[in-house]
Amino acid sequence: HLVMLNAWELWRVERQSLSPSRTHDAFTNPSDLWPTLPFDLTLRCRSAFAAAQSKRPLTEFSSEVHAALTELGFEPHMRHQLEEGHVIDVAVETAGLSIAVEAERTAHFIRSSR
Repeated sequence: HLVMLNAWELWRVERQSLSPSRTHDAFTNPSDLWPTLPFDLTLRCRSAFAAAQSKRPLTEFSSEVHAALTELGFEPHMRHQLEEGHVIDVAVETAGLSIAVEAERTAHFIRSSR
């Protein structure tokens, strides 16, 4: 359940940042804000989410993408974990940009209709 609360907290933060009535001061109009989780609970949720993400198996396809980027002269990083807890299959920096690559084969997106 902590992982689900973490997803809600990330959604809340994103939603708050996209609010058209928001000004630069987040506390100008408190009615625009969703209630926040207590700080200690937020940390527990983030920790649970990060632990769940780190258990995701490394796929052969991710390794192939990493190898291809290396052959192209990049210095990619496998399983790069972001501050929010998300794990990126392959991360690479180029020209001052950070690029996240989620490497999934098409079978990952196809579900049986049976």
